[in-house]
Amino acid sequence: MPKIMKIAVGVPTIGQVKSQTAISLMNMMKLPYDFHPIFAYGPYISENRETIVKIALKGDCTHILFIDHDMKFPPYTIEHLIKQDKDIIAVPYNYKYLPKQTMIKFFDENGGMSKKVLEMPSEIFKVWGMGTGCMLIKADVFRKIKPPYFQMTYFKDGKVDITEDISFCMKARENGYDLWCEPTLELNHIGDFLF
Repeated sequence: MPKIMKIAVGVPTIGQVKSQTAISLMNMMKLPYDFHPIFAYGPYISENRETIVKIALKGDCTHILFIDHDMKFPPYTIEHLIKQDKDIIAVPYNYKYLPKQTMIKFFDENGGMSKKVLEMPSEIFKVWGMGTGCMLIKADVFRKIKPPYFQMTYFKDGKVDITEDISFCMKARENGYDLWCEPTLELNHIGDFLF
């Protein structure tokens, strides 16, 4: 008998959720899924993501949908991601600066991370890495790889070398998981503009 889908909606926040994000979440929660919202508050996003995973696994969730506190998305986003039936799949979005640039890290011809921003395909595709601002992950992924899942690393001068979402992507790939991108959905990263 197949396991009933139970979706943790994990929102890591440093203390606030944008109103457009709250509206997006409320509209999505009207859909006929077994949603379990988890808001993790704290000064470190990496720790907040770890907390969300712990709570979701303890609650026997089948999936974790990460939605960052500053995302605007259509309610049907979850349906599109579920239909793809991938272990890890995300929606592309942009950094919060101009000119707009995607946070997707493409593969180069040798299987490494491309230094170039490539043209966005029109169908789902594999990526080297991506932001976790709108990412659906099957909970079994976290049962198979070891924590910490979202570990930041720094250069000697204290600047960030690898962000928590990219380190998760690297760890997932090292453990045999593909990372998929669903480019047909519209997602906005809320800042002074909609990036």
